[in-house]
Amino acid sequence: EWDLMSYVIGQQENETSYDTTIGSALRNRQPERSFLLFLDYDLAEHSPGAIMASGTWKLPGSTTISAILDLRKRPPDTRQKNHLQHTMSTMEGWNWMLPEDRLKHYTASGTGKVSTRAVGWSHALSPHLQWTGNVAMLDAVQDTTAEDAAALEMQEYFYHLKLTGKDLLFPGDNSRLELRHSVREDARISTATIDTRYAINHAWNITPTVHANYHSDTLEDTHRWAAAPGVKMEYRLSKQHGFKIEAGGTWSTGESTVTSNSRAPYHVSLGYKAKF
Repeated sequence: EWDLMSYVIGQQENETSYDTTIGSALRNRQPERSFLLFLDYDLAEHSPGAIMASGTWKLPGSTTISAILDLRKRPPDTRQKNHLQHTMSTMEGWNWMLPEDRLKHYTASGTGKVSTRAVGWSHALSPHLQWTGNVAMLDAVQDTTAEDAAALEMQEYFYHLKLTGKDLLFPGDNSRLELRHSVREDARISTATIDTRYAINHAWNITPTVHANYHSDTLEDTHRWAAAPGVKMEYRLSKQHGFKIEAGGTWSTGESTVTSNSRAPYHVSLGYKAKF
């Protein structure tokens, strides 16, 4: 039931080593619940770079609940993230719920500390339809350069809902409806995505998508809307060869207290794919 996995990441430039980190993940797996404790230590700073605790619980009725508590002083490294995702891949219902871009924003300079609490859930509504979602709250503290100034404290919220379906209209089709909303210190951002894929027959696939975004900048008092529909058709001559036709566009408009503007670019492409 217990696994222990570790890694060492070292970087070197001009024969000088720097930014060496070690990490370890302790995992407990059981049929109805799993637990992970992760520690990343910075040898150069002689201090923990990140500490994360996460758990997943399977409840009756095809429902899974997961939670993450993450404390860090450095942004998540890509290799570190891949290590964690690989470690947790066998825990069904666990997802990477951390707002990665905001963690990088607050910790990239080396003067910030961030704590994130996240709760996620997944529920199978039917054999063909599943609902997942998560809520995350981020608390950040950034040191200031002025000696007499207090540290800056920020709090942000992130919401995510996703509805996925398989074989709803035709055998082999996939559909995804995804909604996101974030409340940040400097902006309010809402996005909606519809992504579908239909296998018309063994040779033709069609993939329609729609993406919409609303961005409200609270500091500059500006608002932006954007909608981007698109469609892609694939024709497979064989397993190794095929053609792809793709078309799409973006309609966007922005408003501020003094100006407003709009744009409507589009694109059409034809491609050929071959595997050797």
